[in-house]
Amino acid sequence: MSRPRILVTRKLPADVEARALSHFAATLNPDDRASAREHILANAQGKDGLLVTVTDRIDAALIAALPASIRIISTFSVGYDHIDVAAAQARGIAVTNTPDVLTDATAEIALASASVSWALAASDVQPHIVPAPSAWKSTTTTAIACRRSLKRAHVITLILLLFSVRRMCSPSTAPRHRTRGASSTARPSPPCLTAPFW
Repeated sequence: MSRPRILVTRKLPADVEARALSHFAATLNPDDRASAREHILANAQGKDGLLVTVTDRIDAALIAALPASIRIISTFSVGYDHIDVAAAQARGIAVTNTPDVLTDATAEIALASASVSWALAASDVQPHIVPAPSAWKSTTTTAIACRRSLKRAHVITLILLLFSVRRMCSPSTAPRHRTRGASSTARPSPPCLTAPFW
């Protein structure tokens, strides 16, 4: 049985391309040239699927012009606004994305941002802007956490994020503990904290 044939429209990370080559008869884009519509249509001939990115606009006109062999369009992204899903469905073409792939990375960035903001709020250190504010094309807020209420908000945010990080780092979602004279029991989940800004 022959492997499915796919067109990869942009250069992807090396491990992703290696996996694509191991599972599919993949046509890669080693020079990472942005794929024009004509390039996609010309190279889609005889392919079973497309692996696209957010830089590729897969609209109704392009989908209508795709060869009949195309059965799936996969996007290397969480978002799929660049694909006309209704037009693809009308032609019986499946559309897939990578949901939840950025959840942990976003939590890590949020934790780092909250930690830095909290540290700035708790200290007397004011950040310096280089270059001067007049050189910025848009406005920015530097010491946003300067009032006590905001300091409290940052502490609550940090606590919420720490619960998330703890869940991400724990070997299971219900860590077990031992108490003297008792068997192992599931530890209750941390209480759900809510805040109006969250």
